[in-house]
Amino acid sequence: MLNKIKEKVSHIKFFEEKMRFLLFALILLVTLFLAFFLFKRAYASYQSSVKLVANIDKAIYLIDSSKMSFNIDPEQIIPSNEPYVYKFSVSNFNEFNRSEINLTYGVKIITTTNLPITVQLYRNQNYDDATATALLSGARIVQDDDGAWYNIYDPPGVYNMDYTDKVTDIYTLVINFPKTYSSSTTYADCIENIEINIDSSQRVD
Repeated sequence: MLNKIKEKVSHIKFFEEKMRFLLFALILLVTLFLAFFLFKRAYASYQSSVKLVANIDKAIYLIDSSKMSFNIDPEQIIPSNEPYVYKFSVSNFNEFNRSEINLTYGVKIITTTNLPITVQLYRNQNYDDATATALLSGARIVQDDDGAWYNIYDPPGVYNMDYTDKVTDIYTLVINFPKTYSSSTTYADCIENIEINIDSSQRVD
């Protein structure tokens, strides 16, 4: 009788140890899965960030209230199945200084109407991501005093930069000039001028 009790107790202990081992294995497996998931997510975010900041064509530094403009090399805009991608950054600091005031700034894109191109602008996003949100919804067409026509693109709203933080916004301008126009002589000698304007001012809260 005593031996049977001992045997039963031994079986119970064995079962408990087995269950503890299985529980430990399950917790370890879940922990490894979560660690892998978080690593994969962090790595994807890192890769996305690296891709975003790569190959900046122009860097703009806003230290105080100012107006700046620059142009894209028109020779780069040719008929192609792939878009022409131009990146520029806007920061409130440079190698030597950081803005000492809160800034607000806006971006404006101005193009001539010489070529049948389409343009789109993205802020702090990879333009080819499925979730990327374009900033431009259309252009205002205006005529200057000399009779030349221009498209003016105004992204909605303005953006803030607090002087307490080092802030950099990265913009991607995507220009499409369909390859179907490569065989057309209509635009053979035409050049499209694309101007980017940055207007910043002190923000008074």
